[in-house]
Parts: sequence; structure tokens; C-alpha cells
Amino acid sequence: MPDRALLRIGGVSAILGSILVLGLRILHPRANMDVDPESALRLVAESNVWVGDHVGTFFAVLLVTGGLVGLYRSITSGAGAAWARLGFAAALVGTGVLLVYLGTDGIAWQRVAESWVNAPEPEKASAFHASLALYEINQALLAIFFMGFFGVTFMLYGLAVA
Repeated sequence: MPDRALLRIGGVSAILGSILVLGLRILHPRANMDVDPESALRLVAESNVWVGDHVGTFFAVLLVTGGLVGLYRSITSGAGAAWARLGFAAALVGTGVLLVYLGTDGIAWQRVAESWVNAPEPEKASAFHASLALYEINQALLAIFFMGFFGVTFMLYGLAVA
């Protein structure tokens, strides 16, 4: 029998984490890199909430992952337990990828954008291309996170519950 306290904490954690993620995504500064990369870089460089928003998002996803621990521990027998274990492993991998993404997008990209904004004219083009390269890396990491965390993880948990 799973620990009731863990199940309660996991349930509350999943709900709080989901609400926190939603709130942080609403507050996240938005600019379209594909339409106007220079405006987007200025927005990132000048944002006072950029790093904090990304750190908060990481902790919010940790709370959601805590909820997935509770779900994993609540399924204790049969094939569902094996699917839940695989789902939990996928959640851990997805959370790890998110940590890397949030480090590159939430911290490094702001530093690179600041470097571009403050670069002397002869160095602007190099700094701009470095920021575009980091943006593309960020997009790849985000895609892997979405596929792994929201795709594979929840598919496996769905099989566990079914």
C-alpha cells in the first residue's frame, strides 16, 4: 500500500506546479524571433524578469514531477506498475532536459543578447549570429523536452492507468 502522505503531497504538488507554470508562462516576455530577431534580442537583454521566470518555471516543473512520483507510487501491481515506472523514468529525463534548456534560454541567452546589445559596431554581426545559434539550440532542447515530458511521459502514464 503506497504511503498516503506521499499521495497527498504528490497531488497537491501537481496542482500547485501546474498553476505556477501557467502563471509564469503568462508573465514570460514575448517576442517573435522569426519575425523580428533584433527586437526579440533587445527584449531578452532588457528584461528584468527573464532569469527569475525561467528559474521559477524549473521549480514549477519539479512540483509537477513530484505529482508524477505520487502517481507512480500509487500504481503498485500488474502491468500498470511497469508502465508507471517507465513513465516516471521519462519524466526524470524530461525534467533533466528542461534544466539544460532553462540554463541556456533563461540565463545564457540573456547574457548573449546583452553582449549583442552592448557590442561595438564591428562585433555586432558576430554577436548577433551567436545569439541566433543559441536560439536554435534552445528551440531544439525545448522540442525534445515537449516530446519527452508531455509526449512520452504522459503516454506511458496513460498506459499505466489504463
